[in-house]
Amino acid sequence: MNTTDAFKWGVNLVWNSADAALDPFRMLRGEVWSAAKPNQWYDFSQTNTYSDLDTERLYGTIYGQFSFKENLWLWGGYTYQDYSDNAPYLYDTTGNADTFAARLGYSF
Repeated sequence: MNTTDAFKWGVNLVWNSADAALDPFRMLRGEVWSAAKPNQWYDFSQTNTYSDLDTERLYGTIYGQFSFKENLWLWGGYTYQDYSDNAPYLYDTTGNADTFAARLGYSF
């Protein structure tokens, strides 16, 4: 096995974007509604604002693997993740993370 066959590397890059929300909806009013749900007191007029979704995510990895033998290898990589919550509802989940990893593997 020569050195060029022993070393492999790669890059992964992913970008996701999501934007969605409920449309406003109207409930029956007046006598028809009261007859169907006599104990209903909740106001549904703002329900469509509870599920506004607007997020973006960037995920990137660069890695390399060196094979010492056919069945013994060393893998190393770096991953970056960035998440943007552009319409936080309960709390803002925006943030990023850096991850470094190394693995020693043996195949049998």
